[in-house]
Amino acid sequence: MIEYVLNVLGQKDFFDIILDRIRPKTIAGPTLKDTKTMPAASDVIINVLYIIVHIAASLPKFRSVVAAQTNLLRQILTFLNHSNREIRVPCCWIAINLTYTDDESDRVGCRQRAQELHKLGYLTKLGALGEDVDLDVRERAKTAIDLIGAHVRQP
Repeated sequence: MIEYVLNVLGQKDFFDIILDRIRPKTIAGPTLKDTKTMPAASDVIINVLYIIVHIAASLPKFRSVVAAQTNLLRQILTFLNHSNREIRVPCCWIAINLTYTDDESDRVGCRQRAQELHKLGYLTKLGALGEDVDLDVRERAKTAIDLIGAHVRQP
């Protein structure tokens, strides 16, 4: 299904659409002072994040495609400190799914994806979730930190 969607829409267009759905929108007012930035609706963000969670849990080639979406990963990174736990949890799952090694043939890919997440600052942001009020968020963050850290520390 993932391959079909990416082929029909095109990889770039698909991820551009996904990113556009979760980015804040700027609403121009009559004056610069009246211009407002509105965040995307929480239910839209949650749905989009779970689409990414499922793509990141699929075949290694699709995991690498997600990891190559730097702007998307940067936007997801901003949601790690969102007030809604329903948004923080899938952000952690994305990091877990991108760095979980299903088999030895994907070890190099996992390491590359972990290094990309590390470069973007995921370890720092996930580390801050170690004190999260929600147990599920804390546990997912710990798992993500362990997975990313294990791949980044490898020689």
